[in-house]
Amino acid sequence: MDGILLVDDRLIENEVLQEILVESGYEVIAEAEPGRVISLVRLRSFDLVILDLSMSGQNGVELVHRLHRVQPTLPILIMTDSTTIENAVVALREGAFDCIKKPFMKEEFLLAVDRVIRNSALARENVGLRERIQREKNPQG
Repeated sequence: MDGILLVDDRLIENEVLQEILVESGYEVIAEAEPGRVISLVRLRSFDLVILDLSMSGQNGVELVHRLHRVQPTLPILIMTDSTTIENAVVALREGAFDCIKKPFMKEEFLLAVDRVIRNSALARENVGLRERIQREKNPQG
């Protein structure tokens, strides 16, 4: 497992969510500066990015788009409140894997994280199996 990148510019929320994830056995890098997210994703691999759509000075939808230009298969779980629900729909169209609406319960959050990680792993496995079958059908390349 490569870990989770948690992106929220609200430090208290970032710390609380990081603690919940670490207590649940996940390796987490928490980032409060949205401007550093692309660099982090270029430097290392993540199983999941959890991204708050409403960050000051940063368009969350644009960040989802930029993340997928860097790493097209990167699973992204967006967090949104009622004021950004329209943006959440756009972010899902841009490639975010799932959305969780604030405020949420700890269990709801962990279920969403687990669901995205499991579904992403299944999708990667499916791609690998398809590639293997294709190689077996056409061994000359």
